[in-house]
Amino acid sequence: MRRAAILLVLGLFVMLSTVTLAFAHCEIPCGIYDDHARIHMIEENITTIEKSMKSIRELQAAKPINNNQLVRWVMNKEKHADAIQEIVTRYFMTQRIKPDTKDYDKKLGLLHKMLISYPP
Repeated sequence: MRRAAILLVLGLFVMLSTVTLAFAHCEIPCGIYDDHARIHMIEENITTIEKSMKSIRELQAAKPINNNQLVRWVMNKEKHADAIQEIVTRYFMTQRIKPDTKDYDKKLGLLHKMLISYPP
């Protein structure tokens, strides 16, 4: 038992002493931009959200309610809403819209509206 504990500690020491740090990709623009592709991705996500919402309404109206399908469509809708938020914040707000950009406040306001908007 004691030998196993010593081997475990020794193994952890060797493993930790050989670990190298891995740094995540930074938010500094790398110069590879494709605004049209991102806009197309947002459009696809919006279409999927609309389909999800339609399915959610239909499932809520059905008797009996299929709760499993309802949860799946809600999760699908949320996944695509998160994807839009990711594109808007990480791509456009972080990398594409700079404070010295023409109409900065207007562009920033429009992007923020995309993040907080919801259907009436």
